[in-house]
Amino acid sequence: MKIFNVAVILLILFMANVSAYAQSWALSADLWASPRSAERVSKMPVIRTMVQAWQKQPQQTLDIFYPGGEEGIIWANELKDWLIALGIPGAKIRIHPGNDSEDQLGMSINPL
Repeated sequence: MKIFNVAVILLILFMANVSAYAQSWALSADLWASPRSAERVSKMPVIRTMVQAWQKQPQQTLDIFYPGGEEGIIWANELKDWLIALGIPGAKIRIHPGNDSEDQLGMSINPL
């Protein structure tokens, strides 16, 4: 019975940690196509929510997943620049190819 209780406690702790890291967002090309300024970017709901989530756990990294090709990497780097301007250190932002959707960037907060 004690082993079962320990297993349940460990499972609960594991699930709490997974939920803390399982935060992800998508930024659509349509939303990003609007004219950008610091005010507009900071008020985009997906950006605002993501930045606020990262601020609660600044030891984590923010990963950006872009669709392949030159256009995707340019878009991801532009987003990274805006996130740095909004206060996230560049060293905490990682860019990766391989988003399945060509019309969005995927973003997630993850442990180092």
